[in-house]
Amino acid sequence: MSNTEFKNMEVVINQGADLFVDAIRDEAISKGLFKTGTLARSYESQVVYNQGKFQIVIKGVDYGDFQDKGVKGLRAGQSLAGYQFKSQAISPNSGLPFPVRVHIAVNGLKPKNFIQPAIDKVVTNFLSPKLEEAGVKDVESIVTTFAHGNKVEIK
Repeated sequence: MSNTEFKNMEVVINQGADLFVDAIRDEAISKGLFKTGTLARSYESQVVYNQGKFQIVIKGVDYGDFQDKGVKGLRAGQSLAGYQFKSQAISPNSGLPFPVRVHIAVNGLKPKNFIQPAIDKVVTNFLSPKLEEAGVKDVESIVTTFAHGNKVEIK
């Protein structure tokens, strides 16, 4: 836990971070991106509290972004050699086998759009309502802490 007065909100944010990962995995699977399971299993989250702000960091394998957003294929007359090193999706460092890189370079990769829909679901169905409730509890706790007799002092 971080050093913050917003304990209820912190709990909700940590739960939301876990739900983001679960939702991204579920969306990836529902979009047919589960041949080996590496993509879906690669996602993990971390909550960071820095300078008075919570940040949710979600990480997964690099090629997840290419599956999500897609990759354009070769344009007519474009050479594979020239294209191969311009695109991170098909560079030798991508970890993909050469025949797969060639296939992506020539044909492209259609976007599957699984990350943003997962995030939207969690924000709408969990984070927004739960953060509002938690925020009210945290503010009430802070106000109660500083109450002096009939005077309320909010710092």
